[in-house]
Amino acid sequence: MEEERILREPHVWDLHIHTPLGTPTKKNYDGDSNQVFISKLIEIYNNAPHRIGMISFTDHNQINVEAYNLFREKSAIAIIPGIEMDVYLSESFRDSKHVIFYFDESELDRLDSLNTLITDYIKEQNNRVSFDSFITHLLANKKQFAISPHAFKQGKRGIDREWIDSESSYSGITGFSGLFFPFWEAAGKSEICKAQEFLQSEYNESSTEQSVIAFSDSSDYEKIKGYIENPHQYFLCLDSYKGLLLAGSDSSRIKI
Repeated sequence: MEEERILREPHVWDLHIHTPLGTPTKKNYDGDSNQVFISKLIEIYNNAPHRIGMISFTDHNQINVEAYNLFREKSAIAIIPGIEMDVYLSESFRDSKHVIFYFDESELDRLDSLNTLITDYIKEQNNRVSFDSFITHLLANKKQFAISPHAFKQGKRGIDREWIDSESSYSGITGFSGLFFPFWEAAGKSEICKAQEFLQSEYNESSTEQSVIAFSDSSDYEKIKGYIENPHQYFLCLDSYKGLLLAGSDSSRIKI
């Protein structure tokens, strides 16, 4: 039975991987081509002591369609579409926050159109995208998604800085709070413990529905290799978008 397999087989996920796409000021993986990157990535996974169950490429404000397509051609490891968006939680916010969006795996067959839908919208907004307007844009285009706040690994953008102010508390952001996928990223075991303490103090009863994990957040091969060799969390659920939602809704399926 599929439900029995969900409970029986623990896997490691890495749902925050950057690609050589990089940014205008930074080249990831020493500027390797997508072809070289994918080959080295698969080699790392094939030689790792732990089996990777599912991954996602989450570049900033755009989707590396070529990298996704190459990985799907060369590997049977599950992969779901993702993107790390720079969004503003309200008009008064000076700095953007980094929020990760994951999409149903059915989008893998139309990544070009999904990427265009997002990048065109960013241009229309003059590169200042608000959180609630972006979500409204996705919903208007009938996109299914889950959100990772990624709030414990952002320095001056992190959870110790304001995520809600008087303006945003009355805006659309509060209406979408239920869409926050309860994986709050931290960096390593000690930071995971600090993050869990924070969530318990802030969310009380609902903290049982929150989980903290350290994905690799990689922009080089050593980070990818280090994560799969010493993962901080195992997931007992399906390697799919539905499995992602399942893991987030039932913390008993997740263990450090």
